[in-house]
Amino acid sequence: MRLLLSAERSRRLILLRVLLDAVADSPGALGPLPPADVAWDLLSAAQQQPSEFDALLLHPQVGSWVAHCLRRLRGTAWDEAPLWADLGHVFSVACAAAAMAGMPLRTSVAVRKGTVMLPRLGLARLPVSDPWTVADAEVDERRVVLRVPGHEREFPLPGPDTDAWWGLRHLRLRAAGLELAVYLDDVDPFRELGNPIAPARLTAEESGRWQELLDGAWDILTDDDPVGAEALAAGLHSVVPLPPSGSWLPASASTGDAFGAALICLPPDAATLAALLVHEFQHTKLGALYHLTSLYEDDGQERFYAPWRDDPRPLGGLLQGVYAFLGVTGFWRLRRRRATGPELGQASFEFAHWREQTWRTLQVLRADPGLTDLGRRFVAGMADRLGPWQADPVPPDVAAAARIVSLDHSVGWRLRHLRPPHPGVAALADAWITDRAPVRPPPDSVLMPDTPLRWPHARSRLLRLRAAGAPSVDPAPANPPETTPADLALVAGRYEEAVRAYGAQLAAMEEAGPEVWTGFLLALTAIEPGTRTLLERPELLPATSRAIRLRRASPDPRRLAVWLAGVLARQP
Repeated sequence: MRLLLSAERSRRLILLRVLLDAVADSPGALGPLPPADVAWDLLSAAQQQPSEFDALLLHPQVGSWVAHCLRRLRGTAWDEAPLWADLGHVFSVACAAAAMAGMPLRTSVAVRKGTVMLPRLGLARLPVSDPWTVADAEVDERRVVLRVPGHEREFPLPGPDTDAWWGLRHLRLRAAGLELAVYLDDVDPFRELGNPIAPARLTAEESGRWQELLDGAWDILTDDDPVGAEALAAGLHSVVPLPPSGSWLPASASTGDAFGAALICLPPDAATLAALLVHEFQHTKLGALYHLTSLYEDDGQERFYAPWRDDPRPLGGLLQGVYAFLGVTGFWRLRRRRATGPELGQASFEFAHWREQTWRTLQVLRADPGLTDLGRRFVAGMADRLGPWQADPVPPDVAAAARIVSLDHSVGWRLRHLRPPHPGVAALADAWITDRAPVRPPPDSVLMPDTPLRWPHARSRLLRLRAAGAPSVDPAPANPPETTPADLALVAGRYEEAVRAYGAQLAAMEEAGPEVWTGFLLALTAIEPGTRTLLERPELLPATSRAIRLRRASPDPRRLAVWLAGVLARQP
């Protein structure tokens, strides 16, 4: 981690120099603000206090800002703000550096929609009508004064929250002799992955809930894996609360531009938060390694199935995902040793599920010719770590539930993203209608990366609840709102009932969606082993059914599935 931090410091200095050089070569790029050499001189002076300057330089949102500005200068990013306002954030960075170093400074800063963000310190709010304007700034003895025409406001640093000042919350978590210090960032405009965004101040109750969950997560991490926790404490600097995702799956994200930041939706419990922190920290580490060396060569084509994503992934994304879920699998493996009650059920399920999924995806990854020599070494190292975990025992019912969740996703993914060739499907439909002998299956299906079909994942949620020891999944109030009686029957293991219920849905719908077809296949293959070949090419079933319906016939889904499975079984 010390090596990665040193490399990121070097990279940030280079990027900052590239940015200011590009601004200096673009007359007028800073608009009403001072020229670029003034910003350079200010930062050079602040660097005389290296510890404070380096902490600011490595602040994740400073990295996001530099990357955003370079993309704007190269025409690969756009923002509603004038270019000078984005570039002019460098003077806010200089003010923050001066304040932290106790260095007097006078300059001008960009005002973004009435706000001035001082990284690592807080957000000042000014009474201005112009969304993009300039304020005079004065830093003196850890105090910042901002002046706009007709108004002057003074902000002591650190100071209490007021209507005019929102301090950047700094949380310190202590457990087992280890401290994790992170910013809870809800105000910095450069805290998101894309363009700058408005502040979204948490209430005192909301920030208190984050403190509570982070405390619990840190207790878990230091208890289960003190060495890993020590690394995380060195590399995690900022947690950015994301708005609710509208899904039971808590979303999280990170970017190599903002080394040390984790963007997370408020999760339901401390164990889930701990797993999300591990997940994003894995991305952080690998993103930093990408800055140092090449692990793969790829055209970026989205061609891989990743069991943790609903969309196809490129090679680099697949490598990132495998490394992230190597960490997640390891987290749940260690959690099983200390968890009790429902949390033990949750940990056992998540371990069994991600162990299998990560291992399978790792085999695809290690066989791809796009890996460099270093990439193959890296992937082999992951296999050495993950391989022995395959022998860890898990309860049979948990393993069975994990397998169904895995199939639910892989079958649903194929139904959404793979299209069998039309002539081959038409031939299957003709053979069915004319009652001819089964024909050869169509050639390989075509990948459709951008299919916009919705994916509620309600059935997976039910399976996870059951695996975690929920007393029952049948009572309606406890279930996700989009579940059906067929889903409940499938999750409870009543497969014949589920086949009939899904079959009724298929018969009643003019065009059934992937969720219904997936559930039908999961239930049918559980009771008719001969149909399991369909799990390898499930997209043939709804495509053939649709083609038969276009010929004014109504195929029975079960009979059609058995017939198609026979066709697939006869392929060479």
